[in-house]
Amino acid sequence: MSIRLWKENKPTGAWELSEEEVARRFLASEYAGQLRDTWPLDRALAAFISVPQGLNSSWEDRDAFSRIVNRIVILERTTDNQE
Repeated sequence: MSIRLWKENKPTGAWELSEEEVARRFLASEYAGQLRDTWPLDRALAAFISVPQGLNSSWEDRDAFSRIVNRIVILERTTDNQE
């Protein structure tokens, strides 16, 4: 599944990225590290999607966003179990 995003919040900037790819990019970013120490996951993910250092995009699909949060949790658990 994918999430529709709008680069720089512009109507002409529509693009899509798989939910899996969003989750993996988030986990590879600073937003999954230091910010997670003080921010809840959904807030850190929202920041990652929105800021220029992240995906620099906006989104509307709350269901897709929730699925990405769930995918991040699963990927984190999988990584923790492999260590």
